[in-house]
Amino acid sequence: MRIDIVVVYVRRYARGHERDFVPSITGIHLAALTPPGHEVRVRHQQVETIDPATCDADLVALSFFSGFAAEAYRLADAYRARGVRVVLGGPHATFWPDEALAHADAVVTGEAESVWPELVADIAAGRLGARYDGRAQPLAGLPTPRYDLLPARYLVRRVVQATRGCPFTCSFCTVPTLNPGFRVRPVAEVLRDVAYDRFPRWWQRKLVWFWDDNLTANRAWVKDLLRAMIPYQRWWLTQASIDIVKDEELLALMQRSGCIGIFLGIESFDAGSLRDAKKRQNHVEAYRAATDALHARGITVMAGFIAGFDHDTPESVRAMADLLEEAGIDVPFLSVLTPYRGTPLHAEMERDGRILEDRGWESYNGYNVTFRPARMTPDELLAAHRALWRKAFSLPRVLGRIFRGTRRLRLGAFLLSAAMNAFYGLKAATGNEPIDMSTAEGIARAPVASGDAPAPTSRKRPMTSALSMRPASSAPARGTATVTARVAMGALLAFALTHASAGGDARGVSEPHPPTDAAETCRARCAAGATPPEENAPFLWDMAAYFYALELEKAWTSAQPRTRLELETMLHLYTTREICPCESMWGRWGEALEPGQHMTQYRLLGAAPLDVVYDEHDQIQNIWTSYE
Repeated sequence: MRIDIVVVYVRRYARGHERDFVPSITGIHLAALTPPGHEVRVRHQQVETIDPATCDADLVALSFFSGFAAEAYRLADAYRARGVRVVLGGPHATFWPDEALAHADAVVTGEAESVWPELVADIAAGRLGARYDGRAQPLAGLPTPRYDLLPARYLVRRVVQATRGCPFTCSFCTVPTLNPGFRVRPVAEVLRDVAYDRFPRWWQRKLVWFWDDNLTANRAWVKDLLRAMIPYQRWWLTQASIDIVKDEELLALMQRSGCIGIFLGIESFDAGSLRDAKKRQNHVEAYRAATDALHARGITVMAGFIAGFDHDTPESVRAMADLLEEAGIDVPFLSVLTPYRGTPLHAEMERDGRILEDRGWESYNGYNVTFRPARMTPDELLAAHRALWRKAFSLPRVLGRIFRGTRRLRLGAFLLSAAMNAFYGLKAATGNEPIDMSTAEGIARAPVASGDAPAPTSRKRPMTSALSMRPASSAPARGTATVTARVAMGALLAFALTHASAGGDARGVSEPHPPTDAAETCRARCAAGATPPEENAPFLWDMAAYFYALELEKAWTSAQPRTRLELETMLHLYTTREICPCESMWGRWGEALEPGQHMTQYRLLGAAPLDVVYDEHDQIQNIWTSYE
């Protein structure tokens, strides 16, 4: 049987994402759970067009959350019209199973491990049921996700889930209901996934993105995991609660095992809002001390902030742009309070009649207003959030966070912070803002498959036709201002990298080269004049690798640092296509080394390569250079 697993996506920014960072683990995890004997494909609507008219699968499983429900239903109806059997699952189908079943042959609620093999067997035997209720169960024995089925466009490929659930019960969060209890996988099985390295790019082999809601909740278990991870010399990031900063042993293990980033759910700077959200572990007066403790270990602090709590006003929402800077946040994530079903927040707002019934599911995406705030109108909340977003990601704020990172972050953490700030800063600089989904005009800003954009639909009767988003990669042609902004952000990031401390984390440079075939493709495209150079290779990553080579040169050969004029000249040549980025940045792959050694080799400005050889303890064994 041919099975397509589709991870549904609807564009939330006016022109989508300029780069696609990380995939959801859902599709590749479900593919790994599929019994042998079936052909499985995983489709990510974020990076590829999903066209039911060309589907040749026998079964399509769609996973989605509420903000993507309208698109999921449109796809499901189109598949079923062609006679393809459809299964719907994910958070929205779990909380609205009867609604979902109107568009599917079967619905899966809860966690899929306990029911997916049974469902596949039932379809093969011709006895498919209407509803399969997954149950929480121990996580031992889970297979490695099917990383081989991921689309190539994702910059990060290794996503790992080591735990499930969260011991906290925040009022707005669906996790306690979706994933009850807090469970951990055996450390050995997590390490198996951490060790997987069949990826084409060096950073994909280096980086582990833990897809966990609170990786550090079980302190004894996570310390065992981090001790075991030290020999793997990975960079990793995850989500945790702010109380980790009280555990010095844990912080030390995080640093030694390669932690480069922690996402904290800070949510608000108002004590009353934190009480309403049941964030008992958060204390406003301790935010700065917490970020300082993580910065002392060279770790990037990412933090989520929510606008729209009952204590918020338009002024307090806008003020968060300054407060998050004072708190020392490296990368802010700014969302609007959303009452998802299955949360205490939804129950309270439904009881009080505060949910806006005229807002369709497309508004439940974390960037729009779906309820009546206590101290402002819905329009005032949306306007305040957009003002907060623009100021937080304005050029001065982005540059300030990047340059501060050169003084307080280890290399991997700095690259993470710089890349993510550039990612959002570019959006702000080019007007690629979150879409207002409350109006037909707002929905129309996102591309549709055919016909006119539909009017907003009722939350009770979600939109099921015509809203078909192209993948984020198919953004409209960029104007001069957009291209200029991209080049400027890349140049600024590169300049910041030249001032980063080189003593932070030498392990980060293990084999940072593209495969030979990718380099040859790049050269061929340059020769053919097919694309502008800023689209010919992942711009920011290439800049990072190039300038890290300069940092190695400065740190360990005592050579004079490159002058600003030379840097600007290189950037000019690169961005005007007078040189090919492949020729100017990448050398050949390193020769075979003795066991336990690694080589890093670069070609600097077309000159002879710089070779750096170091052993498993990061001790420099040999350095040589032959350019003037």
